Amino acid sequence: MSSVGRARRSLSRGDIDGALVDLWNAVEPLRLRGDRSGLEQVARMAASIVENGDGSQSREATRLLDEIRRTVDPDALRPAVTGVGAPVPVDGGRHDTAEEWDDAGWDDDVVEPEVGEEEASGPRIGPLVWALIVAAFVIFNIVSGLLRE
Repeated sequence: MSSVGRARRSLSRGDIDGALVDLWNAVEPLRLRGDRSGLEQVARMAASIVENGDGSQSREATRLLDEIRRTVDPDALRPAVTGVGAPVPVDGGRHDTAEEWDDAGWDDDVVEPEVGEEEASGPRIGPLVWALIVAAFVIFNIVSGLLRE
């Protein structure tokens, strides 16, 4: 049974808290599938909880409704930068067609991440310490073997 169905059953039994959990669990799979009708069902049940729930339940249902609105609203999503040092569109990166993407002004000043001071301050001594520990262990075993004979 889907989370939406479980939420509907919980609401019919009067278990608002259980319904909220199921509704929150239903949002992400519905969003990933692009199921607007399923998201609308979740929104209707959340609106019902806003009207009928106590204070904390109403606040949580309101948060759920806000999340659904952000998910369904196409203007809420913006393209992300692909990585550190990637060019960033100067105009905010909101384009609907490939031609608009091609005509977009791109900021060519790529900023490289700065190296922390602790990384730039000389050689690392960690591997040297481990090598000394291993050497001391080997020397100890040799000396203890010679003393037994």
